[in-house]
Amino acid sequence: MTQVVRSLMMLGFPACFVLAGARMSVDTAWAVFWVSPLMSLLLAHLWLRERVGWPWWVGAVVAYAGALVILAPAPFRARVIVFPLGTAACFALYLALSRRLRHETSAVRLFYTALGVWIPLAFVAPWFWQTPTPRDLAIMMTIGVLGLVFLAALDYALDVTPLSHLAPFMLAQPVWGVILTAALRRQLPAFATVAGAGMVIAAWLPIIWVLRASLKAGMR
Repeated sequence: MTQVVRSLMMLGFPACFVLAGARMSVDTAWAVFWVSPLMSLLLAHLWLRERVGWPWWVGAVVAYAGALVILAPAPFRARVIVFPLGTAACFALYLALSRRLRHETSAVRLFYTALGVWIPLAFVAPWFWQTPTPRDLAIMMTIGVLGLVFLAALDYALDVTPLSHLAPFMLAQPVWGVILTAALRRQLPAFATVAGAGMVIAAWLPIIWVLRASLKAGMR
Protein backbone atom coordinates (compact mmCIF):
# COMPACT_ATOMS: atom_id res chain seq x y z
CA MET A 1 0.00 0.00 0.00
CA THR A 2 2.86 2.36 0.81
CA GLN A 3 4.35 1.76 -2.63
CA VAL A 4 1.00 2.56 -4.27
CA VAL A 5 0.55 5.82 -2.35
CA ARG A 6 4.14 6.80 -3.11
CA SER A 7 3.74 6.16 -6.83
CA LEU A 8 0.49 8.14 -6.93
CA MET A 9 2.39 11.15 -5.60
CA MET A 10 4.30 11.17 -8.89
CA LEU A 11 0.95 11.36 -10.66
CA GLY A 12 -0.41 14.10 -8.42
CA PHE A 13 2.79 16.14 -8.78
CA PRO A 14 2.50 16.94 -12.51
CA ALA A 15 -1.30 17.03 -12.43
CA CYS A 16 -1.30 19.77 -9.77
CA PHE A 17 1.49 21.62 -11.57
CA VAL A 18 -0.41 21.64 -14.87
CA LEU A 19 -3.48 23.00 -13.08
CA ALA A 20 -1.30 25.62 -11.39
CA GLY A 21 0.39 26.63 -14.65
CA ALA A 22 -3.01 27.24 -16.24
CA ARG A 23 -3.86 29.78 -13.54
CA MET A 24 -0.54 31.55 -12.85
CA SER A 25 2.86 32.03 -14.43
CA VAL A 26 5.21 29.05 -14.39
CA ASP A 27 7.77 30.95 -12.28
CA THR A 28 5.06 31.75 -9.73
CA ALA A 29 3.98 28.11 -9.61
CA TRP A 30 7.60 27.08 -9.02
CA ALA A 31 7.98 29.77 -6.35
CA VAL A 32 5.11 28.27 -4.36
CA PHE A 33 6.28 24.72 -5.06
CA TRP A 34 9.67 25.29 -3.43
CA VAL A 35 8.02 25.38 -0.03
CA SER A 36 8.29 21.58 -0.38
CA PRO A 37 11.65 21.37 1.49
CA LEU A 38 9.96 22.96 4.51
CA MET A 39 7.11 20.46 4.20
CA SER A 40 9.71 17.69 3.98
CA LEU A 41 11.39 18.88 7.18
CA LEU A 42 8.03 18.86 8.92
CA LEU A 43 7.27 15.32 7.76
CA ALA A 44 10.77 14.18 8.73
CA HIS A 45 10.31 15.58 12.24
CA LEU A 46 6.69 14.59 12.94
CA TRP A 47 6.37 11.33 10.98
CA LEU A 48 9.84 9.88 10.45
CA ARG A 49 10.93 10.98 13.94
CA GLU A 50 14.16 12.51 12.69
CA ARG A 51 15.92 15.05 14.82
CA VAL A 52 15.80 18.37 12.97
CA GLY A 53 18.18 20.95 14.41
CA TRP A 54 17.74 24.70 14.11
CA PRO A 55 20.36 25.06 11.31
CA TRP A 56 18.09 22.98 9.06
CA TRP A 57 14.99 25.03 9.82
CA VAL A 58 16.77 28.35 9.45
CA GLY A 59 18.66 27.15 6.38
CA ALA A 60 15.49 25.94 4.66
CA VAL A 61 13.64 29.20 5.38
CA VAL A 62 16.50 31.41 4.16
CA ALA A 63 17.05 29.21 1.09
CA TYR A 64 13.36 29.41 0.28
CA ALA A 65 13.50 33.19 0.60
CA GLY A 66 16.40 33.12 -1.86
CA ALA A 67 14.35 31.01 -4.28
CA LEU A 68 11.55 33.59 -4.08
CA VAL A 69 14.02 36.34 -4.97
CA ILE A 70 15.26 34.30 -7.95
CA LEU A 71 11.82 33.43 -9.28
CA ALA A 72 10.13 36.77 -8.48
CA PRO A 73 6.56 35.41 -8.28
CA ALA A 74 3.77 37.54 -9.72
CA PRO A 75 0.52 38.29 -7.84
CA PHE A 76 -2.18 35.64 -8.12
CA ARG A 77 -5.60 34.87 -6.72
CA ALA A 78 -5.35 33.37 -3.26
CA ARG A 79 -7.69 30.47 -3.98
CA VAL A 80 -5.51 29.05 -6.78
CA ILE A 81 -2.58 28.55 -4.39
CA VAL A 82 -4.06 25.13 -3.62
CA PHE A 83 -2.66 23.78 -6.91
CA PRO A 84 1.06 24.63 -6.47
CA LEU A 85 0.75 23.71 -2.79
CA GLY A 86 -0.65 20.37 -3.93
CA THR A 87 2.42 19.93 -6.12
CA ALA A 88 4.69 20.69 -3.15
CA ALA A 89 2.76 18.36 -0.84
CA CYS A 90 2.93 15.48 -3.35
CA PHE A 91 6.68 15.87 -3.72
CA ALA A 92 7.32 16.19 0.03
CA LEU A 93 5.24 13.09 0.73
CA TYR A 94 7.03 11.23 -2.07
CA LEU A 95 10.37 12.02 -0.40
CA ALA A 96 9.14 10.95 3.03
CA LEU A 97 7.73 7.68 1.70
CA SER A 98 10.94 7.03 -0.24
CA ARG A 99 12.94 7.41 2.95
CA ARG A 100 10.49 5.12 4.75
CA LEU A 101 10.90 2.47 2.02
CA ARG A 102 14.69 2.60 1.97
CA HIS A 103 14.84 -1.11 2.84
CA GLU A 104 13.44 -1.84 -0.64
CA THR A 105 15.80 -1.90 -3.62
CA SER A 106 15.85 1.11 -5.91
CA ALA A 107 14.72 -1.06 -8.84
CA VAL A 108 11.58 -2.11 -6.95
CA ARG A 109 10.75 1.46 -5.96
CA LEU A 110 11.27 2.78 -9.49
CA PHE A 111 9.13 -0.03 -10.92
CA TYR A 112 6.21 0.81 -8.65
CA THR A 113 6.64 4.53 -9.35
CA ALA A 114 6.36 3.92 -13.08
CA LEU A 115 3.52 1.41 -12.72
CA GLY A 116 1.48 3.68 -10.45
CA VAL A 117 1.65 6.48 -13.01
CA TRP A 118 1.19 4.32 -16.12
CA ILE A 119 -1.95 2.44 -15.03
CA PRO A 120 -4.18 5.51 -14.37
CA LEU A 121 -2.89 7.32 -17.47
CA ALA A 122 -3.50 4.25 -19.64
CA PHE A 123 -7.25 4.70 -19.14
CA VAL A 124 -7.37 8.39 -20.09
CA ALA A 125 -4.57 8.66 -22.67
CA PRO A 126 -6.64 7.22 -25.58
CA TRP A 127 -9.07 10.14 -25.27
CA PHE A 128 -6.29 12.72 -25.70
CA TRP A 129 -3.76 10.78 -27.79
CA GLN A 130 -1.99 12.52 -30.64
CA THR A 131 0.64 10.67 -32.63
CA PRO A 132 3.98 12.31 -31.75
CA THR A 133 6.33 13.56 -34.42
CA PRO A 134 9.93 12.23 -34.39
CA ARG A 135 10.97 15.47 -32.67
CA ASP A 136 8.24 15.12 -30.03
CA LEU A 137 9.21 11.49 -29.50
CA ALA A 138 12.87 12.44 -29.00
CA ILE A 139 11.85 15.08 -26.45
CA MET A 140 9.61 12.62 -24.62
CA MET A 141 12.35 10.00 -24.49
CA THR A 142 14.88 12.56 -23.23
CA ILE A 143 12.52 13.69 -20.49
CA GLY A 144 11.89 10.06 -19.56
CA VAL A 145 15.59 9.22 -19.30
CA LEU A 146 16.38 12.36 -17.31
CA GLY A 147 13.42 11.69 -15.02
CA LEU A 148 14.62 8.14 -14.41
CA VAL A 149 18.14 9.34 -13.59
CA PHE A 150 16.76 12.01 -11.25
CA LEU A 151 14.49 9.60 -9.37
CA ALA A 152 17.25 6.98 -9.09
CA ALA A 153 19.66 9.60 -7.71
CA LEU A 154 16.97 10.81 -5.30
CA ASP A 155 16.35 7.25 -4.09
CA TYR A 156 20.07 6.74 -3.52
CA ALA A 157 20.38 10.01 -1.61
CA LEU A 158 17.46 9.05 0.65
CA ASP A 159 19.00 5.62 1.22
CA VAL A 160 22.19 7.07 2.66
CA THR A 161 21.02 10.22 4.45
CA PRO A 162 17.99 11.31 6.50
CA LEU A 163 15.34 13.34 4.70
CA SER A 164 15.89 16.25 7.07
CA HIS A 165 19.55 16.47 6.04
CA LEU A 166 18.68 16.41 2.35
CA ALA A 167 15.64 18.72 2.23
CA PRO A 168 17.35 22.16 2.32
CA PHE A 169 19.70 21.13 -0.49
CA MET A 170 16.73 20.43 -2.79
CA LEU A 171 16.71 24.20 -3.32
CA ALA A 172 19.85 23.83 -5.42
CA GLN A 173 17.57 23.54 -8.44
CA PRO A 174 16.73 27.27 -8.68
CA VAL A 175 20.45 28.04 -8.39
CA TRP A 176 21.28 25.64 -11.21
CA GLY A 177 18.48 27.25 -13.17
CA VAL A 178 20.22 30.61 -12.85
CA ILE A 179 23.55 29.14 -13.97
CA LEU A 180 22.12 27.25 -16.96
CA THR A 181 19.98 30.18 -18.08
CA ALA A 182 22.98 32.51 -17.96
CA ALA A 183 25.09 29.98 -19.91
CA LEU A 184 22.45 29.38 -22.59
CA ARG A 185 21.62 33.06 -23.06
CA ARG A 186 25.26 34.10 -22.74
CA GLN A 187 24.43 37.01 -20.49
CA LEU A 188 24.84 37.79 -16.82
CA PRO A 189 21.71 37.46 -14.67
CA ALA A 190 20.21 40.45 -12.90
CA PHE A 191 21.67 41.51 -9.57
CA ALA A 192 18.55 40.42 -7.67
CA THR A 193 18.80 36.96 -9.23
CA VAL A 194 22.45 36.63 -8.22
CA ALA A 195 21.57 37.85 -4.71
CA GLY A 196 18.83 35.23 -4.43
CA ALA A 197 21.24 32.48 -5.50
CA GLY A 198 23.73 33.78 -2.94
CA MET A 199 21.06 33.56 -0.22
CA VAL A 200 20.40 29.92 -1.07
CA ILE A 201 24.10 29.02 -0.96
CA ALA A 202 24.70 31.02 2.24
CA ALA A 203 21.77 29.21 3.89
CA TRP A 204 23.57 25.89 3.43
CA LEU A 205 26.79 26.96 5.17
CA PRO A 206 25.62 26.45 8.80
CA ILE A 207 24.19 23.06 7.83
CA ILE A 208 27.43 22.00 6.16
CA TRP A 209 29.40 23.23 9.18
CA VAL A 210 27.25 21.16 11.59
CA LEU A 211 27.44 18.06 9.36
CA ARG A 212 31.20 18.42 9.03
CA ALA A 213 31.60 18.78 12.81
CA SER A 214 29.44 15.70 13.37
CA LEU A 215 31.46 13.72 10.83
CA LYS A 216 34.74 14.68 12.49
CA ALA A 217 33.36 13.77 15.92
CA GLY A 218 32.25 10.37 14.61
CA MET A 219 35.71 9.65 13.22
CA ARG A 220 37.45 10.18 16.55
